[in-house]
Amino acid sequence: WAQIEASNGAPAYVHTKYLKRTDTDYAAPNQLTKDQRAWYEANIREALNLAGFSGKYVLTLNSDKSLYIVSVQNSLQESVYNRLKDYGIDMNRVRVQGG
Repeated sequence: WAQIEASNGAPAYVHTKYLKRTDTDYAAPNQLTKDQRAWYEANIREALNLAGFSGKYVLTLNSDKSLYIVSVQNSLQESVYNRLKDYGIDMNRVRVQGG
């Protein structure tokens, strides 16, 4: 089974035997390619700089080498999250944590 988005935007489920992958540049939901990781790293830094964020943060990968973790001061977590989201960073792949 796979979760999909129905035409009304609600989550729905369909058996995978009825699905066909059509993209050729597919990566598993939590797996980022080397180029994607480089894109995230560059764009997260740029988004924070353009937003005027001058606090301390660290970009790392979690243990499965898939998602960036942005460690910031606890009081700035929501602000950083919103700045990254506004910049167009896929927040399903990025976690903002206090440091």
